[in-house]
Amino acid sequence: MTIKLPDQKAIDIIKFSKSVIKSSAPSIRDVAKLLGFFNSSMPAVMYGQSHYRDLDRNKMEYLRKCNWDFDSKMELSSLAKEDINWWQKNILGSEKPLIKEKPFLTILTDSSSFRWGATDTNRAIGGDWSLDEKTLHINVLETKAIYMALRSFEKCHYFKNRHIRIQCDNTTAVSYIKNMGGTKSSMCNQIAKEIWNWAEHNQNWISISHIAGALNVGADKASRETLSNRTEWSLRPDIFKDITEVLDTEPTIDLFASRLNFKIKRYASWKLEPGATYIDAFSEDWGNEIVYCFPPFCLLSRCIQKIITDGSRGIVIAPLWPTQSWFSNLLSILCFRPIMLPQIKSLVTVQEETHPLWHRLRLTAFLVSSNRSDVKDYQNRQPVFSFHHGRNPRENNMDIIYRNGEHFVVNNRLISLTHLY
Repeated sequence: MTIKLPDQKAIDIIKFSKSVIKSSAPSIRDVAKLLGFFNSSMPAVMYGQSHYRDLDRNKMEYLRKCNWDFDSKMELSSLAKEDINWWQKNILGSEKPLIKEKPFLTILTDSSSFRWGATDTNRAIGGDWSLDEKTLHINVLETKAIYMALRSFEKCHYFKNRHIRIQCDNTTAVSYIKNMGGTKSSMCNQIAKEIWNWAEHNQNWISISHIAGALNVGADKASRETLSNRTEWSLRPDIFKDITEVLDTEPTIDLFASRLNFKIKRYASWKLEPGATYIDAFSEDWGNEIVYCFPPFCLLSRCIQKIITDGSRGIVIAPLWPTQSWFSNLLSILCFRPIMLPQIKSLVTVQEETHPLWHRLRLTAFLVSSNRSDVKDYQNRQPVFSFHHGRNPRENNMDIIYRNGEHFVVNNRLISLTHLY
């Protein structure tokens, strides 16, 4: 059973809203009247409650300026116009079910000052707040934790035309989601609007209820546990940009990243989190991508092998460790001179924490390709190595390394590193 606005009433509201938005300076009274029409229609208009507060805030701003004179003129803000345009597009034919179906999934959320956490029926997830986010009020973080949970769980659940139940132990967050926004906190209102915009885009419905903190054990634990973030080291953004310019290569995906350190909008994360294109880089085919790989060093051998297997190309950031088993394989797929990165304290960080080995770590950017013709073309442009040991050296000879560690031999061709700066 649904409730629907009569077509004629919807047409009348659309007509009046057009007269308001076309006016260069509508009266505050007319805007208030339009808001009244919107409010009276909300029981029959799905998501309507999330599309009027910017207009209401705009009206209140001018009322205060004009000493509460409703006959004064005002100027509509761009956000207020967006609200009006939404109603014009959606009010006619809109209907709302009187009784919602049983929830498809129940999610419990929580936040601390440094992490957010959430649980569904099968798993617990969570993530760190950024340095800027950690300065926000706890009510804002609790509201944002709901957004993070929804956007993370959609990676493993089919959230289309679903009823999703949220349980949260913060009454402010519950109020802002239940009412599709609010007027006291602009930040909580903005997050609530983002949540409902996501729900509207996917035709989902969100219900929410308060849960006692003592019962919210799983989400609370996920929001407070201290996990090692030492796998999320990240290059300084300006150095990454300089590398891509020198190599004349624009990667299409960052394969080992998180929402706090991704260098490319499309990125793969090792855990469920909002924004990630997919979870677990090794679960996808890299063949159609120009990859950017700065993996944990223990995964370098696996990364190199997958680049070769999937027929990919891209940039690999790796330490200059010639004695490692993967190093000769990395040299064998080079298609541009390797670039040694500057040995500076701020080169690699995680949430402003510097790498403990920064003074000894000689990170290098390698442009690699699985295409043998690209590799052969690069090698043929390098000088022939003429030094002779008295025997025939191997093709990828790791014995032939200059003492400064910046020159190598591959297929009797001298490979020399260059410095970024």
